[in-house]
Amino acid sequence: MNSISVGRTLVLAALINLSISYVTLAGDKALWDTDDQTIVKRSRNNICHDKNDPSFELTLHFRAYKTMKDCLDSGGKAAKNAATS
Repeated sequence: MNSISVGRTLVLAALINLSISYVTLAGDKALWDTDDQTIVKRSRNNICHDKNDPSFELTLHFRAYKTMKDCLDSGGKAAKNAATS
């Protein structure tokens, strides 16, 4: 194996390791970041935004959850302007 192949193999192994680490840290309730309107976004400030929140579209850096409960259970807080039921 030449040095270029070894280098590519090491880079690929490092990327796979980072991907596995990200999924492990995210927990089983978090989803991959997505623009899906059916998700709840937890921002970097740990605020949970659903699709009815005016800040939903503005929140670009987030962890996605299936439900508001999942987001809140992960340590997020409901947005001040969130609708209460």
